[in-house]
Amino acid sequence: GGGGTGGGGGYFGCDNYLVPRIEEYARGNDIGDVDAVIEHLRGCYREYLRKPVLIFRKGVERACAEVRKRGPPAKPEVTIEDMEAKHLQQRGLKMAGDQDDDDDDDNDDD
Repeated sequence: GGGGTGGGGGYFGCDNYLVPRIEEYARGNDIGDVDAVIEHLRGCYREYLRKPVLIFRKGVERACAEVRKRGPPAKPEVTIEDMEAKHLQQRGLKMAGDQDDDDDDDNDDD
């Protein structure tokens, strides 16, 4: 086997999605805890349940190292967090509006 080639996609014993998935996880979680990362991945992506644990763990460790090496992900135009925040904001505004209406109704009843 030749030495590890850098930069390629599938250089982890798993798949091309491992690094992006861990990057995603790393936004809100500590990837220093490999066991937690593995648990998360296996809970979310059933294909990982079929992988031998030791091999998968090796891949996860290397993917975590790669994620840390890359540093914080370059911000895309709109992150999931932004979308969620906007969604919550809209919902919050709507909910606040609804509550005002309810209050008016209650007052009418009294």
